Amino acid sequence: MLDETEIDVAIICTWPGAYLDIIPEVVNRVPAVLCQKPLGRTGTDALKIREYVHDADPRPVFMEAFMYRHHPLILKIQELVANGAIGEVFHMRGSFTQGRGSLQNWRRRPELGGGSLMDIGCYALNGVFAMTDARPSKASAFGMIHPESGAEERIAGLIEFENGVTAHIESSFETRRWREQFEIIGTSGRIDTVYPWVPNREASNLTVFREEH
Repeated sequence: MLDETEIDVAIICTWPGAYLDIIPEVVNRVPAVLCQKPLGRTGTDALKIREYVHDADPRPVFMEAFMYRHHPLILKIQELVANGAIGEVFHMRGSFTQGRGSLQNWRRRPELGGGSLMDIGCYALNGVFAMTDARPSKASAFGMIHPESGAEERIAGLIEFENGVTAHIESSFETRRWREQFEIIGTSGRIDTVYPWVPNREASNLTVFREEH
């Protein structure tokens, strides 16, 4: 296809375990690449992908496919935070939990990039990064690995950023009910968001709580 067709955009929608094989094939031959999330199975994978894109000639537009970032709901939250609607942000909490079926599902196969953090928790992780320009300085986490699949089934993590902001993230394949929440806490209020990661649901909304004095 690359040899016989002039392609405008390549959309890579395989599991993360295949990105390192595919991306070197396309970055030198198409002007834009949209790659599914998360960007590789490990930080080493992500840095390697960055190197492939950086060294491509001509260098393509390359983007990780976190679609929620462009939704009006999230853009409004970023605007509120930037304008000081809740004061100075000091803590955030993001969660994404749901049930998963067969152990043969690729999302429960670690060699393909499975696990709750890789599949759905990455939204909460990306969400806290979307609300601060600071880099993380410390991180710790607790979780559970399924004894048969070897994939991480649930995890709770804490991140500290260089500016002192902290964030708690949670993901799990062990809850039957689909659950998405994002809370941003500041010195004069907080923002609560329901269904932030798949925000095209009727129930998606944000609520701003302000504290005077």
